[in-house]
Amino acid sequence: MIIDSNLLFGVLSVASAGTLPDIVDAKKPGDAILDELYLHVRSYDSGVTNLASAAFTLQTCDSSAFSSNVETLISASATVKDGKLAWAGRVPIGMRRYLRVTLTPTAESGKTASGCITAFLTHGPQHSYEDFKA
Repeated sequence: MIIDSNLLFGVLSVASAGTLPDIVDAKKPGDAILDELYLHVRSYDSGVTNLASAAFTLQTCDSSAFSSNVETLISASATVKDGKLAWAGRVPIGMRRYLRVTLTPTAESGKTASGCITAFLTHGPQHSYEDFKA
């Protein structure tokens, strides 16, 4: 059972790359909730401006400090359409106790991107990425 009640990784400005501020504690490694997990990466609030795309990773580790033996579960990117970014994918088997998301935004040529991106987890087949389109 996942202890983190929100399953949220937080919000990060697209003005710079980095790790979203929060980690998810699954309490123990493995298929902790006995159900499928889906990672969602979306533009936050009113969307983004001058952002062409964003690359992101879902990483897992046995330590909350992510200091060694960090494994990447998902490495993907998404393009922005009409000022919105929305991506979802199933988390593969191999999850350890802690999860975090890193983000690398790419601004449109010659422009400065603004806005924020958020990431979160949902579980179960009842949660399709179609439910969370921007």
